[in-house]
Amino acid sequence: LRWLAAIEREPQAATPPDPMLDFGYPLRESEMEIAPMLWRIGLSQPIPWWRKLWAAQRMAALEADMARLAYETALLETIAQTKESYYELYYLDRAIPIAAKAEEIFRNQATLAYGELSAGRSELNEAFRAESQAAQLEYDRLLLGEQRFAQAEGFKALLNLPSGARVGPIRSAPAYPVSPSFEELAARAERYARELQSMGLDARRAAYESYLA
Repeated sequence: LRWLAAIEREPQAATPPDPMLDFGYPLRESEMEIAPMLWRIGLSQPIPWWRKLWAAQRMAALEADMARLAYETALLETIAQTKESYYELYYLDRAIPIAAKAEEIFRNQATLAYGELSAGRSELNEAFRAESQAAQLEYDRLLLGEQRFAQAEGFKALLNLPSGARVGPIRSAPAYPVSPSFEELAARAERYARELQSMGLDARRAAYESYLA
């Protein structure tokens, strides 16, 4: 909306000021003695130098371009945050089952170690170590679950989904190739760096503002 409003201001900046209609009449007799008249009417129209109107229009056009870049910046940031949240959910949906499986393995190992302790085929510290590892993995699994819940809530907020919506398990995620060429990466960064482009437009706008001043 701010971008659209800035577009609407461009033709206004190129338009001369509104004409002014002036009307008056005397209220006291003393005024009639100084300038005898019943009433007066006047019309004035400021006509600025055409280069000033041109500069004001160019400045308004640059401000509209800056508003467009601000909109595109917000859009790209939202897309990037949504992708980042999606891949984080993909990682968590793979990490939680792995942690649960590893926890199960260590618990089975601890049970086996306690069972073989009486036969002398294992030592007590082996059972303690396996049990400790299982407890640590249980804590990690619960922590991953909490992170998954928080990440899903943020993902729903980015997509403007209702709070009661359910985010199911993420089963696949595309892999994007990364170019090893520094020149190509630098060109992409410059092409998508909306903040740098906006700063350049702001410098040009300041030049027109200085001209008007």
